[in-house]
Amino acid sequence: MVFFGFFWFFLVLVGRLQQLLSLWLELGRKALNLYPLFNKDCELVGWIEPDEHIFDTSMQWVAYVRNDHAWSTDSGNWLGAV
Repeated sequence: MVFFGFFWFFLVLVGRLQQLLSLWLELGRKALNLYPLFNKDCELVGWIEPDEHIFDTSMQWVAYVRNDHAWSTDSGNWLGAV
């Protein structure tokens, strides 16, 4: 009976690890789609995930992108064309 309990625990643990690994891989794939944003002086000012999000240099979500336009996450105001 103890063996069955250990085996069941092991199966649940493997299932959870598989879920975490899948999530980690999915997040990793998304991170690969980030591109640097530079200002006119060639200084890094943020990161963009095309057609999705804009992050500042601290990786705080500051804008979202829809139909080639950026919108502020704080105010919802239009920030400009991307």
